[in-house]
Amino acid sequence: AVALNIIISSDGHYLIVEAHRNWTEISNNSGYQQVIGENYCSFDMGNKVYCFDLTSFTGFSASTIGYCIKLIDVFAYRFEYISNIEQDFWFRTNFRANNYRVVRITLPDVRSDVEVTVESEYKFLMAWKTALEWIPEREGYFLESAGIAAHTVLVLKYLAQNTQSHEVLLYDITQTLLDQSRIPVAELPHPPYGTISGPNCSFSSSQIFYRCSDLSDPGSIYRAVIKRDLFSGSIEIIFDQLGTTTLPGLDKYQFETT
Repeated sequence: AVALNIIISSDGHYLIVEAHRNWTEISNNSGYQQVIGENYCSFDMGNKVYCFDLTSFTGFSASTIGYCIKLIDVFAYRFEYISNIEQDFWFRTNFRANNYRVVRITLPDVRSDVEVTVESEYKFLMAWKTALEWIPEREGYFLESAGIAAHTVLVLKYLAQNTQSHEVLLYDITQTLLDQSRIPVAELPHPPYGTISGPNCSFSSSQIFYRCSDLSDPGSIYRAVIKRDLFSGSIEIIFDQLGTTTLPGLDKYQFETT
């Protein structure tokens, strides 16, 4: 049996179908909340990815849906959709990366009125093998989840394998690949040896919500607001604490974690 995970792309132009051999491997995507990987399965079997062009879809006739692009047609590796800008798609994957990384796959240009040839089919099947590495695999850090916020900000949650603590890094995918795109624009504040729940983000929202907890703090909720300068394109992140859990007679600042 094959379980299907149906996703509408961030821009609404593509229907993305992820085919999994096991329903427990399906990520917890919901609507436009593109946070993936929380339901990580230690026995990754890989998944297939198919894309349909919806730019000509009328909403009524299935015949107006574009050609099925078999982007990944083998159960070899995990490829989980994060976001896209036109035909450039970003995926979280364990292809050549046991700790996962972020790659960009550019869809071959195929119009619905053009007959698909064997040559173009081959381009589809080879696209993922030549994927452009965007955020490399980090040694000692497992990429637990990946999301998108404010249209172009990658939200990557890592688990440090030596301390079993979390960190969340933000990257701007509109920056050039050579240098800037691999340098995080911000890191979400968190306890040095704590656990992060979330983060919750969406393509159309500039806000990121997450919860931090550690040995001295049962849990505090934070919000990060992303602001982009319209002239320079630079990004500024504003953080604030929305709520915290307190216990009577306990001052968490009197504790030290070693």
